[in-house]
Amino acid sequence: MNRFIVSLILMLVGSCMASSQLGKRISDEKGRQAINNFLRKIQSAQTGQIISIDDDPVVQAFPFDRFYVLSFRRYPVAHALPESLTYNNLLVVHADEKVEFIRDPSALEAFFRSQLRPVTAELQARHSVKAWLRLSQEFQQDGFFQFSTPESGLLVVSERGGMRASGNAEVGSDYGNSGEIFISLSFNAAGKLTDVKERANVMAGRRPNF
Repeated sequence: MNRFIVSLILMLVGSCMASSQLGKRISDEKGRQAINNFLRKIQSAQTGQIISIDDDPVVQAFPFDRFYVLSFRRYPVAHALPESLTYNNLLVVHADEKVEFIRDPSALEAFFRSQLRPVTAELQARHSVKAWLRLSQEFQQDGFFQFSTPESGLLVVSERGGMRASGNAEVGSDYGNSGEIFISLSFNAAGKLTDVKERANVMAGRRPNF
């Protein structure tokens, strides 16, 4: 066997090993370390609390990513926010340990369009809707909202050779809170996400005095 063939085999083996490693979800410990390294670039960002989002629909929709919320205190006295951050910040750590900052629903839509695997079955569509609702609610959260996604509200219908899936996250009535987040996701015959429609109507009630 000549050197060229040996080198080619070694390159292919190395490529397969690298792909295999990137195809695995990193540990929570590595995810948090990646977040900490990312936040060192933002002054005072490490004073926030890092909370893992590990709900099953999110894991099913994005099996190779880890999601976190960087949260800053609002009550009883609001924390001084680092530049470019809000009170609740959605972060995703990819399998290669790169960190992506998802600032708002528009950025979440861009993430879904680029990272969501083809959705061709009803169960996948349901997971996608639930994952959106779980992640999107963090843009509304101030620490006193409770959201729930009733199975009865999930709807998957055939549409133009593909399918459309929708559902809503209801706001619990604790503290006088009310409202909901509604999402509709459309997929073509190949399972590609083609349309996103979100409607958020979340109203805060009273907040406790500390």
